[in-house]
Amino acid sequence: MRSIGIALFLLACIDVHCENILHGRVVDEKGEGIFAANVFLRPTVRVAAATGIDGDFEIDIPRTGVNDTLVVSFLGYTTRRIPLTGIDTGQLTIVMKEDSRMLGSVLVESQPETTEEFSIEKLDRLDIYLSPVANGDPLNAITFLPASTNTDESANPSFRGSAANASQVLLNGIPITNPVRNTEINGLGNFSLFNTSLIDDLTVYAGNPPLSKSNATAGVTDIRTARKIERSQTECSLSLANIGILRSQKLDRQGNCFIQGYTNWQFHEPYTTINNASDQIGSFRTNDFGLNLHLGKSGSKSGSNNDSRSGRKVEGNLYAYYIDESFEGATYLNTSRTTTSAANRRGFAVANIKGISGRTAYDLSLGADLSDGHTGTDSLSGNATQCHETDHRFHLNATLKHYTTDRLWIEGGLSADYSKIDLNASRPYDPYYRSGAAPVVHTDTTLSQLIPELFFYVRYEITGNLTLGGGLRSDLGGVFNGQQSTTLSGQANIRYTQGFHSLLLSGGLYHGHLDPTLYLPQFSDSKSLQTSLEYSFHNAGTGIEASIYGKRESSPEYISYRNEAVNGERHILGIETSVNQDFGHLRLGLSYTCLLAYSFIDGTKYQAANNLPWWVKGSVQYASDDGFTFSLSGQVRPGTRYTPIIEGVWDEETQQYLPVFGDYNSERLKNYFRMDMTLNKVIAIGKMTQGVLFATLTNLFNRRNESGPLYSPDYSQKAGSYCFQGYSVYFGAQIAF
Repeated sequence: MRSIGIALFLLACIDVHCENILHGRVVDEKGEGIFAANVFLRPTVRVAAATGIDGDFEIDIPRTGVNDTLVVSFLGYTTRRIPLTGIDTGQLTIVMKEDSRMLGSVLVESQPETTEEFSIEKLDRLDIYLSPVANGDPLNAITFLPASTNTDESANPSFRGSAANASQVLLNGIPITNPVRNTEINGLGNFSLFNTSLIDDLTVYAGNPPLSKSNATAGVTDIRTARKIERSQTECSLSLANIGILRSQKLDRQGNCFIQGYTNWQFHEPYTTINNASDQIGSFRTNDFGLNLHLGKSGSKSGSNNDSRSGRKVEGNLYAYYIDESFEGATYLNTSRTTTSAANRRGFAVANIKGISGRTAYDLSLGADLSDGHTGTDSLSGNATQCHETDHRFHLNATLKHYTTDRLWIEGGLSADYSKIDLNASRPYDPYYRSGAAPVVHTDTTLSQLIPELFFYVRYEITGNLTLGGGLRSDLGGVFNGQQSTTLSGQANIRYTQGFHSLLLSGGLYHGHLDPTLYLPQFSDSKSLQTSLEYSFHNAGTGIEASIYGKRESSPEYISYRNEAVNGERHILGIETSVNQDFGHLRLGLSYTCLLAYSFIDGTKYQAANNLPWWVKGSVQYASDDGFTFSLSGQVRPGTRYTPIIEGVWDEETQQYLPVFGDYNSERLKNYFRMDMTLNKVIAIGKMTQGVLFATLTNLFNRRNESGPLYSPDYSQKAGSYCFQGYSVYFGAQIAF
């Protein structure tokens, strides 16, 4: 379990009751209205609006936001910051001044991306707290997006029908491999490695991800840490499975320079006792520590790192993390329920230096990731599976962005990945061997790869409504499995916007590299050819999105019932629609996804396990005036497909029954349905101290959602199903002072 006290604290502390409505108009120095300028509050970043055709806007001022600052920004103009204290909430005229350096004064602060014209979902810290399924975790928060097609209830990001290992998670531009904790031998993990309190925002590129970010073939989750804090404070949390403390300390008056440190201790005894979860969770323990140091512009007019007259700015950030974790419980593996254990010690650090000089922005990022872990199963009738893995990973990313004109942006750079993996494992020769007399495969190898890559991306604004972009990425003779490898990825996209409407057509050919696994103990190539057409509408409290996409993926795939790896190919066609609407204190959301996925094995077409013709997700969120918040979320879809066992045959050599399989993925599990609820209540303790009580109820109706079929020892009949976790409750409290 993860500490959701810290994560839910800010959620509950934000009172969305609106006491005033601010009407205003944003104009240039000639008095002409500026269309589509951004108007929002700091630090209440959720309260935001965009100006209309004549520059008019209106924005709700929460009762708790009267001391906030109104921020108005628009490309090519100097950002305005106006304290709300004392201003007339009836009508306000804001005059924007042109910035002769164009982006020079705002680039480091707002970090405009050349990738904003891609299909993205952007969540800030508050969005994560408000997510009804997140439990305060950033990767869990994205599982409720329409584009998320995760079917295993884990925190691993999976987008638009592709496998989780085909996507990447970036922290401040650096890939973080295996981004979940308590990772079992089947690759599942419950929560991510990231503390939401230290995050500023995350951007999800579900399809056709920008090549300037990485060479992932099926989606990118780009996480950025906080770049400013509002005040120094200490946060303490206590829950069924966690004790945690976070300290945030400003190093300057504005909060642009600060240091944050946190530690958490997780334990299983209260949680497993109250929830009677011992059938799936035996024990877990986690100790982790994190540090985030940010050195930004001081805010003074004469500061050496904030010289507005020279148009030069620079900032740096260091994020360091260490975790020591262990887990024991049950899992589903190869048609069997088996006990599993996992233990890992891991530390990683990400350092960034970024800034701007004139019209050129630069970003240098370095990352190091070291881990030593063990996973295993111990109930396969004496034929256990064990894996010990030591990883050393280093990453460099250097990027230059040059804003040639108001309409032309060019981005290019160099990245280099080095990975060294020591793998020591033993497993049954065949995954369905259960006898101690069956042969065992031992693996003891050291694998390494070095992949330097160049990338280039150009974005051109043809008109104010039409934007064109394209990019290339190539690994230049990298050493891959002891051999040189060269690939070329490319993409193109065109976006049309009109008012609150947007239409995006994009496509590309992507290459990636997959890590070794227990049954594929080597680095592997992957490739994806994909295209999509996407529409979005956002206005005030209404959001509508729709998309249709197609993919053709290829990568090595291990087929367990054949006990061999094949060059797998998958064809995916998907449709997504979603609607979100705010009604004062109430927020409603509904989405529908149609995912048609097919696998090709030896030239024969089969339905993929996640061929899901319908998938519906819905949520209701309510926040009252007295600090009480409530959210209810649910989803329903068909069960995943599987390959049935039709009979068992006695094998004299191994002294056991061996399964005989039917047609590949010819049967389907029962429909999946799950509903979750969260409750929070803010308690004021003096002027500077606040507390929150929180509770999460998972799988409210105790639905036995099937994970896979179970068979009798001789495989003569289906004995039942292994199911995901049933009803559980999690609660606790937090205080900040």
